[in-house]
Amino acid sequence: MCCDVLVVLYDEIMYLLTTLSEEPVLRIAKLYNELRNDKSRAILEFWSDVVRMGSPLIESHPDSSKVNVTFVWRGKNAKNIVVFGDFGGSHRPIENMLVQIKETDVWYKTYVLPSDSIIAFHFAIDYPLDSLLGTETKPL
Repeated sequence: MCCDVLVVLYDEIMYLLTTLSEEPVLRIAKLYNELRNDKSRAILEFWSDVVRMGSPLIESHPDSSKVNVTFVWRGKNAKNIVVFGDFGGSHRPIENMLVQIKETDVWYKTYVLPSDSIIAFHFAIDYPLDSLLGTETKPL
C-alpha cells in the first residue's frame, strides 16, 4: 500500500513538472506525461527515442556547465536494477537503484553531472537485497 501511494504521488509530481516547467523537459518526464494518453504508443516512442539519442540519455540542464544523464534499462522481470559507475554518485547501491515506471518495461535513474564528464558504468540486475539495504542476513 505504502509503495503504491508513493508511485502515484511520484507520477503526479512528474506530470506537474512537465506541464508547469519552463525549463527543458527531460525525456523521462515527457514519458510520464505521455503515458496518461496512450500508454503503448508512449512506450514505443520512448524506446525509439532511446535508440535515436543513445544511452544513457544526455540532456540539457539549466546550468550550461552541467547535463542531465539518465540511465535506462528495458525489462519487466527484474526485482531491481542498480547502476554502478565512476560518475561521482553514491557508492551505496540503494542510492543508485533505477526506478521502474509502474506497469511498463522502463527503468531509469537520472544524475546531474558536469557537461565534460567521461564515465564508465554498468548495471547489476537483481542485486542482492541485503546489499541494497546495507545489512547482512545472518543464519539463525
